[in-house]
Amino acid sequence: MAELVDALVSEASEETHGSSSLLGHTNFMNYLNYQIELTTVHELDEVMAIYDSARLFMRENNNHEQWINGYPSKEIILQDIALKQSYVIKRDGIILAVFAFINGHDETYDYIEGKWLNEERYGVIHRIASARKEKGMLEVAVNYAFNFVNNVRIDTHKDNVVMQTALKKLGFIECGVIYLKDGNPRIAYQKTMTINRYSTCCYLKRDEKYLLLFRNKKKNDYNKGKWIGVGGGLEGQETPDECAIREVKEETGLDVHSLKCAGEVDFIYDSFFEKMYIYEITDFSGNIIDCNEGELRWIPIKDIYNYPMWEGDKVFLPLLINHQSYFRIRLTYENDILINTQKY
Repeated sequence: MAELVDALVSEASEETHGSSSLLGHTNFMNYLNYQIELTTVHELDEVMAIYDSARLFMRENNNHEQWINGYPSKEIILQDIALKQSYVIKRDGIILAVFAFINGHDETYDYIEGKWLNEERYGVIHRIASARKEKGMLEVAVNYAFNFVNNVRIDTHKDNVVMQTALKKLGFIECGVIYLKDGNPRIAYQKTMTINRYSTCCYLKRDEKYLLLFRNKKKNDYNKGKWIGVGGGLEGQETPDECAIREVKEETGLDVHSLKCAGEVDFIYDSFFEKMYIYEITDFSGNIIDCNEGELRWIPIKDIYNYPMWEGDKVFLPLLINHQSYFRIRLTYENDILINTQKY
């Protein structure tokens, strides 16, 4: 059993779904040396062969009632492809697994005998099957889904013990029982991404310049060598506004008189999740002090991209500079390299 669980290869729901799609989804993404791509029609035969193998795997493991009568059919997968919700996991061009990811409402989850962890926006993984060439495909798919949502839901058959054990191993919580359109029950699971840190990042503006901080003084500084806005983590029961005002005072000596949050950026790096509130501040006074974290300098806005900064900052700064409406962006890093960007 342990070897089967480590493979994380068995399957989820037997339901077709609507046309919920990713906001700004990408057709391609690298993740831990895997390539995650939208499935193409040209890959249909190979994908169907993987599903055939998955059905055989279920039968070999005493799961005789799930994925019967040729489910999922070629028509269902073609529908997934058309709706841009079928994905393949590849390494070096070789398909290792296939799954459906739907970002948003799933009507089969409206009624549950039990209780979901929350009623926040979620994504759903269905029809995941592995070619059994590598282990860990379910984990790859789940981590991919968390690039777009903070909550992932999935369901499986009561006889699919391999899947149930794998989901629990990945931190999913059993929430109850849902029913497919044909009335068949499925065990429902949910996993929620925990926000590890809340923080602020402030760009003080004067004469078409931003006050940036070059992080070059602290040892073991994650931002060392980068130009960033001033700010830091929320303390105690602080609101983001209160944190921004305090951090600006501590790092620059300036007093903020009024401010308004311009947007939110979710940073996901490795297993750490930080939510950062972004500010452009023009109403301030006082004299700048020396900062013990780095060098403060007024940089012409038109030149800021010439200075070393995080690649993700180049994603949200244009929205801040151009005074776009309140924005929400999710940035995913792997080994300090930006691998995915999403607006939501």
